[in-house]
Amino acid sequence: MSKKIWGMSGNGHDASFAVFYDDKLMMTNYSSQKFHNQEEIDQARKRFGKPDLVVWYENPYLKGMRQLLVGQKNPIKRNNVRNYLDLLGLDCKWTYVPHHKAHAGWYYESPFDEALVFVIDAIGEFDCTSVWKGKKNKLKKLGSVKYPDSMGLFFSSMTQQAGYQPGKDEGRISRFYDDGHGKPNQMVRDKLFSEVIISHKWKPMYLPNMHRGLGNTYFGNSPRDYELAFETQHAFNTQITRMVEYWQNKTGITNIIFSGGCAFNQHLKKLYPDCWIPENPGDGGSCVGAVRAKLRK
Repeated sequence: MSKKIWGMSGNGHDASFAVFYDDKLMMTNYSSQKFHNQEEIDQARKRFGKPDLVVWYENPYLKGMRQLLVGQKNPIKRNNVRNYLDLLGLDCKWTYVPHHKAHAGWYYESPFDEALVFVIDAIGEFDCTSVWKGKKNKLKKLGSVKYPDSMGLFFSSMTQQAGYQPGKDEGRISRFYDDGHGKPNQMVRDKLFSEVIISHKWKPMYLPNMHRGLGNTYFGNSPRDYELAFETQHAFNTQITRMVEYWQNKTGITNIIFSGGCAFNQHLKKLYPDCWIPENPGDGGSCVGAVRAKLRK
């Protein structure tokens, strides 16, 4: 008898789920909503049956610890996965996969037998960037960058600097770089690489805490939104190429996978045309990656 496994992400944003029969993916239900839709859960349960196991897309205990340390409210209540699943009528066993491993789990859906997997997002539990080696049926973490050094938070903070909404308009910012509307600004570039971005051999690290942002007048009033946008994408590209080249030289592996929220950045395909990016590299897609990572251990 097949074991019915559901991968789930959400309870805050990108509340998505995927249904597996053993190793076979039967359906995905991606969403950008904060919480799962009860009707969609009921329909999937009616169609496929009640899950035997739910694989959650992050470690809720470790995430709660990080939220507690930075002073966020109700970290224990917000990360009570057992209670959340019960409210959805999913009173089955559950387990979890660490957040970045769930993102990296997309490796098992890729066309590669060997690849470097770069997971880049805002925040996992504590990891903000991680690098993995996938080889045949194994995933191994090679290195990581911990909170608050986050390329995702850097990009969101710069989106706010340009006068746009962080968490929503990052794609708009990236399009300024090569659509003819952006323009370089040497003052902004110099300030970014001398006062914001730490020069490390591969790690994206920052002098300010990017979770707190840079303040509304960090670059003064002279740079225009299209200049700040251009320099944001330039800095992103510089950090990406530094990281990829380091790990390619260190491992000799040329195949590249990008996952995590930053993998939505359209310039990754321009920098590395042969890279592979999942159909949904963000947290919503981790409902698939979490199960893949769990099944392959």
